[in-house]
Amino acid sequence: MARAAIDTMAEKVISILQNPAVEQAGLQRGQEIIAAQLNSERYMNSLLELACKYMQTGRIGSFESAEQGQANLHPTRTVLFVTPTWILSGVNSVIEILVNHLNNSGWDAKALITAPHLDTSGFTPNCAHEYLGNYGDRSNNGRANYFLKYLETHASAIVVMAFDHITSSVSSLIPSKYGLVGMLQSDEDIYYETAYRLGRYWTRLVAVTDTIQGTITEMNPGFTDKTTTLPNSCVPLGQIPFPRLSKTSDEIRIVYTGRLGTGQKNTPFFLPLARELY
Repeated sequence: MARAAIDTMAEKVISILQNPAVEQAGLQRGQEIIAAQLNSERYMNSLLELACKYMQTGRIGSFESAEQGQANLHPTRTVLFVTPTWILSGVNSVIEILVNHLNNSGWDAKALITAPHLDTSGFTPNCAHEYLGNYGDRSNNGRANYFLKYLETHASAIVVMAFDHITSSVSSLIPSKYGLVGMLQSDEDIYYETAYRLGRYWTRLVAVTDTIQGTITEMNPGFTDKTTTLPNSCVPLGQIPFPRLSKTSDEIRIVYTGRLGTGQKNTPFFLPLARELY
């Protein structure tokens, strides 16, 4: 690939990143891809089997004895997926699919959006959802405390902590009648720090890759028995068709399936990568 062609590619990528219409279309396409590749039934059966184990084993908070924890256990069909805001996000796309599948299977599931505003992202969840509300104290502490008050309106629930690191900070204050599932959705320091600090209060930890599971259990071996890997895509590797290039071809293909963006994803770095490979 000539240098001029790579520079042209760079300009096109930049224009895509700056085009909200393309971003919206990418969100819709991303949801379609995830829906096609995610074996929802298998994933949810595994996830709920892990979460519901708290009915037998209990989850002991810092303020409860084992006997108190066992006494507070209640079966539940309510599942809350906690997310800070409904931005363009692979995690939110997975939450949307799981909420719809759960509700179609007779559960009472919803996405709980906790940011202190109704919506500023321009995207609306295509699933059952609820906003925590426009509470008076808009600080992080106010948001976390209001989340605790919200939980009091449910007799019991399975609460799935995705990437809302503010509300998850009060995990130690949540009574054990609620099952807490911490989802490690990325190989990033903030996920490891949150899980390391709060994992003792969670019923289960769910990692999306074996690498993430291995890292968090190496950091705290006490999490080993309650940490499981559940990939977001459950399609067996052998069933994914990979186009093969001729061995004599000098063409290099870079296939990227994530969100286009500079934050976290660092998409523009694929361009210097292409130059190095060339």
